[in-house]
Amino acid sequence: MSEVSAESVLVAWLSSAFPSARVVTETPANLADVVPLIRVTRFGGVDEAVWTFDNPTMDFDCYAAGRIAARDLAYQVRRSLRRDLPGQIVAGAFVLSCRTLSGPAWTPYDNTTSDLRRFTYSAELRLQEMP
Repeated sequence: MSEVSAESVLVAWLSSAFPSARVVTETPANLADVVPLIRVTRFGGVDEAVWTFDNPTMDFDCYAAGRIAARDLAYQVRRSLRRDLPGQIVAGAFVLSCRTLSGPAWTPYDNTTSDLRRFTYSAELRLQEMP
């Protein structure tokens, strides 16, 4: 996909689907003050057919105050991406599919000053750039 980034597609989708959460591509310095927060990061994937299709592999770090809230947010993100996102046109891309690579899991996060916790979810999407 020459002009549409997978991160842009997913930030747009998740911002709409989770209006009470902040959705970003970089963790802010004041993270503990702005939770719940979802960080979207592409860590790989391939494109094909002269950039018509993109198969990004993505991480979703879900931060919240407390382990249960962080876990619930990660499961809600997975549900939204797997059930609601396929078939949608978002930020210039048609989302064909979403496949879980690694289900929501607690991920250590060095934080000794608050109850900030992180769960991480990984998925592979299949996107088609819209003309």
